[in-house]
Amino acid sequence: MNLKNDDLRNRFTAWLTTLVRRTRIDYLRKMKNKPMIVSFDEIAESDIESVANQEMSLDNSFDNIKLTDAIKVLSKYQQEVIKMLFVDEMKPHEVAEKLGRSEQYIYNLRYRILKILKEKIGGNDNDRKF
Repeated sequence: MNLKNDDLRNRFTAWLTTLVRRTRIDYLRKMKNKPMIVSFDEIAESDIESVANQEMSLDNSFDNIKLTDAIKVLSKYQQEVIKMLFVDEMKPHEVAEKLGRSEQYIYNLRYRILKILKEKIGGNDNDRKF
């Protein structure tokens, strides 16, 4: 009887040790990817604003460079259509009237252009927002 209890206790101890070790490893992995938490009272407001502005300007400039390079791949006609649709904020039927094309042609062209831009910028195939 005593041997059964010892065997059961040993198995339980081994199981509990493994569980604690794996839980600790999971916790450490999760914490490795999380930023350090600091209260807002410890940070000056000007520091927060300057860091936010720097991050935004870096992200925007990098995105703008990628977008500019991708747009250069398009033909002049495609560039003009994209400019009318997104910069001038014209509706597809307005662009179609201006260019003497059908509205469906503009929709199809917009789809193809955005697909090209997405490939050049490196978008994910699961991002179907156009």
